[in-house]
Amino acid sequence: MGSDASVINAIPDPSDPYLADLHIEFGNQTFAAKGDIGGKLGALHDYQVDVLKPNQQAIDDMARSVADEFNAVLAAGTDLNGNPGAPLFIYDPANPAASLDITAISADELAFSSDGNPGNSDNLKDLIDISNKPVAISGYGSVTLNDAFTAMVGDTAIKARQAESDYQPSRRCLSKRSLRAIMSVRLTATKKPRT
Repeated sequence: MGSDASVINAIPDPSDPYLADLHIEFGNQTFAAKGDIGGKLGALHDYQVDVLKPNQQAIDDMARSVADEFNAVLAAGTDLNGNPGAPLFIYDPANPAASLDITAISADELAFSSDGNPGNSDNLKDLIDISNKPVAISGYGSVTLNDAFTAMVGDTAIKARQAESDYQPSRRCLSKRSLRAIMSVRLTATKKPRT
């Protein structure tokens, strides 16, 4: 009020560093912004909670699935040196997508063979088949990785467009002249005839 100003702070959620709660600081008091925030801040908050957070979980599931499926198939095979297959991927189970990495495996250690014989590529075929294998992805059910990714991109685009239109000022604003004409018509229609 007057010359005093409020400050809006985003306080990180201790249980999830990707989310934040909005707090309004006015004078010596701080209030948590609860409920529907509205406007551009509300649009950002809704998009973060309704789109980005669920997609983060789905991407984690996809990263985990790729790593686990590839590693399982490679473990069932034999490399060019006659050794059992070694893992290709490693990740932190608490944050698979952000930590997914390739191990220090060399090309001759890739277990593409099912029996260790040169030219046998049975295990390689099984690796290729992973692209058509349904896996559990949060928010999408049991789908192939390609289908999950395609659905996620489509959903994100639709929700982004919807968020943009929900929080944009209406472009159908009436001019003052149009408003006067409408009011004039309404007033004329409600006037009682003289008797």
